[in-house]
Amino acid sequence: MSRSGRAVGTAVNIGQLLDALDRASARAQDVRPFFQQVVEPDTTALLLAQFTSEGARLGSRWAPLAASTLAQKARHGADGHILQDTREMMNAFTNPRHPDAVAIVQRLRYIRSVQGRAKSIAEFHRTGTSRMPARPVLGDGIPRPTVMMWSSELLAWVKDGSFPA
Repeated sequence: MSRSGRAVGTAVNIGQLLDALDRASARAQDVRPFFQQVVEPDTTALLLAQFTSEGARLGSRWAPLAASTLAQKARHGADGHILQDTREMMNAFTNPRHPDAVAIVQRLRYIRSVQGRAKSIAEFHRTGTSRMPARPVLGDGIPRPTVMMWSSELLAWVKDGSFPA
């Protein structure tokens, strides 16, 4: 005690820190906003790039179409783009609101796939046949740099609730 009878020192109030930690904890337990604002649009862009790059965006370029297939497509007025004859499957993969699209956003999980006719077409192309090479739509999956970017952005979002610009 000082000579005047009063203590000398400082007080630390961690109330604001605890409030910030509570908010971060709540965000970490339910990342649906992050999935909706960041992961879903990025996944849509990746899938669109996968089709426009004919497989190169998520792995390796799809095998070119056989000359007979190109001739058949030309006779029916279709262009020579791989896996885009009717664009039915492509639309299901690239539009999460498409009737055959599956986009599930849960507290800690995001699922994106296709069902129905689009799934049948995708399975056929994923495995190929004895006369047609496999052309898997999802290739090698989400590229590691994208996963690393999402990880960094998720940590920032959990910390302060802000999304990347």
